[in-house]
Amino acid sequence: MNNLIVSIHLLFNVNNVDLTKIEKYITRVNPRHNKTTVTNLAININKSAIKWEIDPMIMTRLIAAESHFKFGAKSNTGDFSLVQINCKIWTKEFRNLRRRKLDCIRLVKDPAYALDRMAEILSIVKKRSINKYWYLGYHSNTKKLRLKYLKNIRKND
Repeated sequence: MNNLIVSIHLLFNVNNVDLTKIEKYITRVNPRHNKTTVTNLAININKSAIKWEIDPMIMTRLIAAESHFKFGAKSNTGDFSLVQINCKIWTKEFRNLRRRKLDCIRLVKDPAYALDRMAEILSIVKKRSINKYWYLGYHSNTKKLRLKYLKNIRKND
């Protein structure tokens, strides 16, 4: 089993990102996940991050702050799934940007899909921002909430 995990790490570690670092972070935030789940999350975070040119550790920290890596997480603001996407807002935004339709049911059922949509949204937010903390726009557009969010992200380091 360890040889298989090492092989998987080598296969998906094409962005010079240490998957072990992502795995340790996930395990520290949510120790209830088994090794296979943690490895799959790390691989899919890295894969989506490479595809959309996002730092995988930014994604990892955002997920920790948003859902603590809980697959069925729901917020009181309408955000849901592992990656806490607000379907109402982003479905409209994807339509306006002429991107493929956001599948809100699949966000909950398919972690790989959810992670890829998160990375896509982060790429949109990144292109729109001139701020060095551009990724805070994933959560909020208000300064007060962004500062609170930044503290929450850094808390898990």
